[in-house]
Amino acid sequence: MRAATISANITLRAVMAAAFILASYAAVAQEAPMARKLRVRNEIEQMIRAQYDWMISQMKPSDEATKQMAIEGLKGLSYMKAYAMYKCAVSWETQSKKMECLAENEKALRRFFRLSDYASVVPPERQFRCEMKNRLYDAEVEFPPFEFLRSQRSRLLDQQKFFECMTGDK
Repeated sequence: MRAATISANITLRAVMAAAFILASYAAVAQEAPMARKLRVRNEIEQMIRAQYDWMISQMKPSDEATKQMAIEGLKGLSYMKAYAMYKCAVSWETQSKKMECLAENEKALRRFFRLSDYASVVPPERQFRCEMKNRLYDAEVEFPPFEFLRSQRSRLLDQQKFFECMTGDK
């Protein structure tokens, strides 16, 4: 499946679902911070699970190795997307700020996803250095991957900085 097609499908479903979820947070804004974070995480898990299952059902790989590689990539992207939604939901009080945050994160995720089309031309050493330099270790502790997204590629990255590092922009 082409990156643009997957990205478009994920984007449309994500924006619609995220708008619904983020709108519901206004009603629970007065909850205790930990209870609120848990509620947000649980709601995001349900939405990401539905999207993940749908994407898996749409895969038509030519062989098992290709399928497993696609699943690993989807797990990683889904984890980064879930964290972006979580971060926006718990960091901002107003709906407009949450949606602005979500739009910026969606844009960064799309750029990150498209970068994967060119990964074979970036030396592995550079990829590894950029990943290590821009990995969000504290965020991984606060927001570990959902059980169905756990894999060797389940990592959180500062997508903008990673993109800049990989493309040599900074």
